[in-house]
Amino acid sequence: MDTESTGKGFGLDKKKLFFSFGSAAVGIAAAALFESERERRSLIVRRYELRSPKIERPRRIVYLSDFHERRLGDIAARLLKETERLRPDYIFLGGDMVTAKHGASIQATLALTERLAEIAPVYYGEGNHEARLDRDRGRYLQLFDDLQAGLSWQGVHYLSDETVLLGNDLALSGLHITENFYRRAPHDEMHADYVQEHLGAANATRFQLLFAHSPAFFDAYARWGADLTFAGHWHGGTVRLPGNIGLMTPQFEFFRRPASGLFYRGEHAMLLSPGIGTHSINLRFMNLPELMVLELRKGRGHGR
Repeated sequence: MDTESTGKGFGLDKKKLFFSFGSAAVGIAAAALFESERERRSLIVRRYELRSPKIERPRRIVYLSDFHERRLGDIAARLLKETERLRPDYIFLGGDMVTAKHGASIQATLALTERLAEIAPVYYGEGNHEARLDRDRGRYLQLFDDLQAGLSWQGVHYLSDETVLLGNDLALSGLHITENFYRRAPHDEMHADYVQEHLGAANATRFQLLFAHSPAFFDAYARWGADLTFAGHWHGGTVRLPGNIGLMTPQFEFFRRPASGLFYRGEHAMLLSPGIGTHSINLRFMNLPELMVLELRKGRGHGR
């Protein structure tokens, strides 16, 4: 009798334990989803500084990327308010401001760029989603043409395989990156000659800025001659792990580092945006949307 009673008790204990673990797991998942939604609706402003002897006078650049036609809450109003408060010399957009998918729209993006262009000159680099709208115009009902027309009317400079000169000391180039470099790993590897073929030689006398949406090819950009590359695409790794490690990129590469921020390889730098919006996998965890403020100054040594 005692043995039978003990066995029944053990079975009940296992059920209670399973129920407890299940309840805890559901609670943790619910808390994580709540936090993810809170983060997706948030916005932080972070400041960075870069110095170079090529820079003749200070500039302030506000940089954002991967807006993805963002409509959550009042994010656009906050972006505009913070940008206006910062009084930048230039506003840089790093691509994927739109999302190329079924039912795609460009309305939120054009509404944002119109207001940004009233604050400071706006330069727009191409992301893989803009390139997809361009490549599949029939599928996306000529949205790329409408985007280009709207940006042109607003005075926004869209750079794809094009270079512009800013003042006497800066050159800004926008690189078109073809679809084979955005495929899921293993994807093609990019080399400096690809950049050279698309943009010609880097400007050796000016501080060379480069829009290159994918951060995966930093070595190619640096070897080409980019002093500073503006990138995005990785969305901060979706989930940010300790050590600035991103859990997963859109190409299903895991544990990439760094996931965002300003970092260097030798004398060449990259400013990598964690993005503002999301698409497909609409999650963020320990990975707040970020408005980046870059101070360019004359001098030597790495900024923060």
